[in-house]
Amino acid sequence: MIGKDDIQRQLQAGAALHRAGRLREAETIYRRVLSSRPRNADALYLLGLVTQLTRRFAESADLFQRAVSENPKSVKYQVNLGLSLGGMGLGRTAEAIEALRKAVALDPNVPEAWSNLGNEFRNDLKFDQAIECYQKALRLKPDFADAQCNLGVALQETEPTLAGAIAAYEKAIAMQGDFGLAHWNLGFALLLLGDYARGLAEYEWRFKTQSIVAPRNFPQPQWDGTDLAGQRILLHAEQGLGDTIHVSRYVPMVAGRGGKVILECPAPLIRLLGNLEGLTQIIAAGEPLPPFDVHCPLMTLPLVFKTTLATIPANVPYLQPDPQLVEPWAIRLPPDRRSPRIGLAWAGRPENKNDRNRSMRLDQFAPLSTIKHARFVTLQLGPAAIQARRPPAGMELIDHTSELHDFADTAAMLANLDLIITVDTAVAHLAGALARPAWVLLPYMPDWRWMLDRADSPWYPSLRLFRQKTRGDWAEVMERVKRELESRRVS
Repeated sequence: MIGKDDIQRQLQAGAALHRAGRLREAETIYRRVLSSRPRNADALYLLGLVTQLTRRFAESADLFQRAVSENPKSVKYQVNLGLSLGGMGLGRTAEAIEALRKAVALDPNVPEAWSNLGNEFRNDLKFDQAIECYQKALRLKPDFADAQCNLGVALQETEPTLAGAIAAYEKAIAMQGDFGLAHWNLGFALLLLGDYARGLAEYEWRFKTQSIVAPRNFPQPQWDGTDLAGQRILLHAEQGLGDTIHVSRYVPMVAGRGGKVILECPAPLIRLLGNLEGLTQIIAAGEPLPPFDVHCPLMTLPLVFKTTLATIPANVPYLQPDPQLVEPWAIRLPPDRRSPRIGLAWAGRPENKNDRNRSMRLDQFAPLSTIKHARFVTLQLGPAAIQARRPPAGMELIDHTSELHDFADTAAMLANLDLIITVDTAVAHLAGALARPAWVLLPYMPDWRWMLDRADSPWYPSLRLFRQKTRGDWAEVMERVKRELESRRVS
């Protein structure tokens, strides 16, 4: 049996390795201690920190729970249990809130505990309670930049003008000038308001956060918009499929600066984007890169071209479906003047952090089942596609999604539809880029590209926006969609 003094020396040695970033070696020591003293609360806690840092959240939650069982009065044990259970970990929000409530009850003077509790209330869409927690944290620690930034996020979800959110982000930046997430959040809010001059510059801070976008550290310089004079420029996608479709409109403009444009993008977009005007070469992400002289992230192009609301390159269509792919769909989906063909997409990728706000379920489209003069066609891919097997009662849903192998196939199908009704996912961007008529169903607080209040999109003239008037209320949105379909008989 290892003696008490030796246990402490080993834990101190492990903690030193831990602080030095040598997590594997620290973990070995902590496990050695636990093999001898399985109920040692400090060892359980320290090993929990290692597994938390290495994103083994189920294991870290178990370790912190065991530490709490040994010492229920430890605030730091409860706080870290809440972190592993909650939004940064397992997504078990109710349990995380319970753990963090216990932490602040044990000691109400720990600002970090209040801020973390606020985060979990925010994850649970309880924004008023989140705001109260952040304010308590800031009263305890007035220079607490993280809490100030988190307060801005909660305020952004509760106020229509975003003035309080912007002020909170600016205060966080005043506290910590290099606070990347606060800068990025500020950029997002400014872009929502249409302030592209400031917003796009702040949006560049996405590369200086730990959770938004990982920078590509090429030895070649990043392009600043100057004349390319025949240089080879690599444009690389960095975010989602819809984001890539959205900003691919800038490729001809880059070529217009004299560059030979190489586009790196996700494989499902290769055939769709391969015919972009001005494109020299297109390669799938993960493939070896050809030689190039300069590079630019795709989402930086609006800043490079000094885009404003007045100068958005909105000439659509800027993408074209392959005619050879379009023709077979005309046979599968023959036209009928009495029954317009309406495509439906109800969910985005579940790994998107905002997915539960932007995505719906197919059963929420049930009001449309009473519209007898329309034929509905599913466009839904991914995990939510299984819902098409059981459409709402009375809705006939045509399903050819097994034939959609990439976005070129989807574009060809869209070319044969009279209307697309979709949540904010790649289908919305694809419809807009093809200049197809589409109605986009938006959450109360949308992505920055859709801005606030407007029913149209300056990026996509063919789209119409249907926004939630009350957070989470898709039923009211769907009733408006239903009334529009009934009154207009889409053509």
